Amino acid sequence: MRLLGPPSKYVMISRMRWATLALLAGCNTILGIREIPVDGLGVDADPCVGTCECRDDADCPGAHRVCNDQVITRSCSCAAGYEPQSGVCTWSGVVGDPEIAQPGAWVTSGDASLVAAPLGLGMLDPGYALITRGTTCVPMAGAIAQNVTMPRLSVAEPLVAEINLYAEGRNGGGNNDDTNIGVAVGAVWTSNVFDNSYWQTYRQCLGESQYAPESSKGRGVSIQIDGAADSVNSRCDAAAYFDHILVVPANAGECPMPGAALNGDAEGTGGWYFPPALVSGGSAAFEAGCGEQTSRCVKLTSRQRCDYVYADDLVSVPARTETGSPSLSIFHARNTTTSSFGVMIDTLPLDLSSSTQPTTERYCLPAYMAGGVYKLRAWLYPGTAGVCTDAVNVTASVDAVRVQNDPACGTNEAIADPGFESSYSLLGAAATSGSTVATGLDSVHGGGMGRVLLMTNGRTCEYGRYTAEVTTRTAPAGTGPALSFWYRLPGGTNSAFTVTSHKGTFTPTRGGWAQGLVCLDPKVAVGRPQPVMFQLYLSNATCGTAVSGETLALDDLEATFAAACAP
Repeated sequence: MRLLGPPSKYVMISRMRWATLALLAGCNTILGIREIPVDGLGVDADPCVGTCECRDDADCPGAHRVCNDQVITRSCSCAAGYEPQSGVCTWSGVVGDPEIAQPGAWVTSGDASLVAAPLGLGMLDPGYALITRGTTCVPMAGAIAQNVTMPRLSVAEPLVAEINLYAEGRNGGGNNDDTNIGVAVGAVWTSNVFDNSYWQTYRQCLGESQYAPESSKGRGVSIQIDGAADSVNSRCDAAAYFDHILVVPANAGECPMPGAALNGDAEGTGGWYFPPALVSGGSAAFEAGCGEQTSRCVKLTSRQRCDYVYADDLVSVPARTETGSPSLSIFHARNTTTSSFGVMIDTLPLDLSSSTQPTTERYCLPAYMAGGVYKLRAWLYPGTAGVCTDAVNVTASVDAVRVQNDPACGTNEAIADPGFESSYSLLGAAATSGSTVATGLDSVHGGGMGRVLLMTNGRTCEYGRYTAEVTTRTAPAGTGPALSFWYRLPGGTNSAFTVTSHKGTFTPTRGGWAQGLVCLDPKVAVGRPQPVMFQLYLSNATCGTAVSGETLALDDLEATFAAACAP
């Protein structure tokens, strides 16, 4: 066996050097210091040459502190919206000129203008933004906007957009039926936020897509805050006012975390809002044994015929991913099919099974909801086929409100499940008693079989409707936003197929599959949804007359652009 001689001086020094480095590396691990990568020559590859006290947020202990990575310097500081006070990062706000009183802070577009006015009844500040059509009496659309720097949710806390606003409607009064008000933080819009005839302070919990992305670095990322309004017709007296816009920390238990509903399983004590019990004994409350797998539920009870009972919750819809878009599932039950029982999210109705059998249904949520927080309302109304004091004792229950990203809902950024392939229940469908609206297998326009939306009528003066919520996108020059779709209308003469949108008259053809196109409103703010309503109506005979069933098929909706839709 060969015996090796003593190591050379160079080898001994090298071994000592690597042993020292290994010891230091171990100490660094113990001390929590992150090691700096080196290039192939052993030279420090870290570009930081100034203050280098951190490498990521974990190196900056304390609430709302971040590693402010500026490439050549890295220092611990407060996240965007926070400022140090007595050594603690305290919320200071992100909105410049929340009073809407200083020139230059807010940018106006469309029919919006800034007004420096004295304090009025219900206003909080002397300035406000006004959106109105003026004297032109054409449908209005306008917005105000400001860029703000938002923190990441992981280093912040649940936040709320707080806005004082007011809408005018018919004949200058407080009725806002002619005016739709929307609020956006980032790319997520909440529409129809106003439902009172006086000034009110509106609070909107922020969702996942309204903070800086978790993949971002530094204090935060710049996003845009918008307040917008548009009218639903051409009345001359509609207007909207925005006064005082802030982003503030949420109250305890006020906002759900991304991908969850507040107490969606009804097992806790909070989350849901129940209105005061009615004089007749109608109520909404938690109750044991009526939920999914006999768990607790939210129980709605109408004792008398005119008892309108409801319960509200908040749902934080997750942001869309590369593999799926958000879906909603909900458990529900009722003790009779003769009462009106419904669930809606952000004013959009869910098409609920009318059976008295408890069931769980799933829905693809509209694309614009991804990453936002929306109100969910369950309601019960026995109806008016009698007198209000009739004893009816009808009940309904909801439970297991869940949201998640779902591959079945697709990844389209403008329309959820545009080809109706999910087989889930529909959101935005409605039908009278002689009609049906549902998805099903049928021959498709490209040949073969596939899933399509089917509207069937079997009695005159009845209708089926489906409303698609289409997210507005920026149109190339010389074009405007549009929606294209494929449809198959029966060849009979009883069916009237209409498509209601922003501009122009849609004239369908009968027979086989055909492609249609309607314009969207180019004045509506980018990212805000626009409804397009498809309706099949039976006429040409005495109302209530049974006719041979006629079915409309609808498939492959696509948000697009067209020169005919240019402003």
